[in-house]
Amino acid sequence: MYTIHELRPAHMAALYELYRAQTDGLPHCLVPSAARFAADLTRPEAGRVLVAAVDDTAHGFAALRQVTDDEEVTSDSITALFFRDAAAGAALVAACVARARPGGMLAYAQAHSNGPLLAYNAGWDGLSDRLAAQVQLLVKHGFVPYYRELLLTCDLQTPFETPEIEGIRLSANRNDEGNYLQRGWIGEDRIGLCIYSTIEALADDPRAARIGYIHWLWSAEQVRRRGLARALLLRALEHLRTLGCEHCWLGTGAANWSAQGLYLGLGFRVVDGTVSFRRPA
Repeated sequence: MYTIHELRPAHMAALYELYRAQTDGLPHCLVPSAARFAADLTRPEAGRVLVAAVDDTAHGFAALRQVTDDEEVTSDSITALFFRDAAAGAALVAACVARARPGGMLAYAQAHSNGPLLAYNAGWDGLSDRLAAQVQLLVKHGFVPYYRELLLTCDLQTPFETPEIEGIRLSANRNDEGNYLQRGWIGEDRIGLCIYSTIEALADDPRAARIGYIHWLWSAEQVRRRGLARALLLRALEHLRTLGCEHCWLGTGAANWSAQGLYLGLGFRVVDGTVSFRRPA
């Protein structure tokens, strides 16, 4: 019924409407404009984009590229999968499996910024629990979950006060990539780091400039439980608030209990979960 094509310009309008219908209102996702959608889907970093079509009318698309995930596993990975019906989805998954290199595969790998559409999950590659049809289809084709991420959101209406920590100095700057950094120091030794930004580089939705994103939060083992991670995060949240942000997003592993306690205690709430999959050889 469905034939598989490489992405063509004629497919773009139908695929954009399909993508909008399935992601509009999804937590941690701002739908790009049609122009940004086309530009993202055709950039070299998007990998190989396959389209399921009937008489050249597009009914779904999948992206396939080689990915090294956070567990240092390198495999071909399905990084996007959207379809109108199960038959189109099944044709796309089968096409990706057939085109993958020998060995195991990944789908929605545990990694950042490998998907073709970076506005989806703020660049996090996991598959949203809200896209249940994709989850079920991947499992039916032999993919098994190996990692879960929680997506959290915090409102930034009120100021955040940062406590002083005896013996620890805090500093802030901006790097060449446009991200902001809050650092913790003991003397000349860096013992904590929080990296954050708005998400306006990932989406052309006007709301993107008013949404902050925590990319990374770390404190050294020797200063754990002294409140450093909390202080760095509070400074980041207050800075984002002064930049005009109304909300802040972040993700954390579902098994990272200590981090979840910190985030929930500061007013974050879980709004979605994502799954990463592996298909054994």
